[in-house]
Amino acid sequence: MLNLKTGQHALVKIDPEDDANDIVSIDGVVTFTSTDTSVFTAVPAADGFSCDCIQTPGGEGKTAQLIAVFDADRGAGVRNITESLDVTSEAREATHGVFTVGEPADVTAAPAPASP
Repeated sequence: MLNLKTGQHALVKIDPEDDANDIVSIDGVVTFTSTDTSVFTAVPAADGFSCDCIQTPGGEGKTAQLIAVFDADRGAGVRNITESLDVTSEAREATHGVFTVGEPADVTAAPAPASP
């Protein structure tokens, strides 16, 4: 799972592996898509195995999936493998407070109290 806060992005890479968990070659490059671009967008990287997941402003509180599809058949055929990763979008929370201080000024005479 990937958690993105407002204004964040993360590079995500997928490694095609065989049944012995060894990284193997594939035909072509990996296709990356977001199931809901109101949560995040997926921008493919030049290496063909990574993408930049960019949080979408206003998508806080939602979850979508990053879908990666690649051709595992090393020959003329096509055998697509599809993998998914949950991506959540969260609002940033306060971590501290900041005072704003006005310019000092002289105190004027206080008004006399009202008589009973």
